[in-house]
Amino acid sequence: MTLVGLGLTAWTWQSAVVREQYGMKAAILGPVAVVLGLGMLLNGADMPLDGITQLTRRWGLAGSVAGIVNLYLLGFFDRAHRSAAARYVDLAVPVVMILVWFLPDRFYGGPGYVVPADPSEPIEPR
Repeated sequence: MTLVGLGLTAWTWQSAVVREQYGMKAAILGPVAVVLGLGMLLNGADMPLDGITQLTRRWGLAGSVAGIVNLYLLGFFDRAHRSAAARYVDLAVPVVMILVWFLPDRFYGGPGYVVPADPSEPIEPR
């Protein structure tokens, strides 16, 4: 996930510098994927793939902040808009990026299953 995020971020910056335009989705998702991937590398099985935990939310929130910083550095918030409504939609992007990590567990497949540290502990079905 980290490598994919690095690739998306590098592609975004290459497009921004060479063609003076970039994909907004890649500019947002690249840094989020980098930070979530680092979280998975550092925390291993404590970050489940089948749901969400508080740890995943923290790393995701940090990734969203990284995505917002990336958009800022790309000049996303300084560009001209055709209307006030378009400006408000652009300003809603960072708000949504932050708020998405506070949605209830059911939006992410329920609470994530974390493998018990002691293999002799019984596994309870969900």
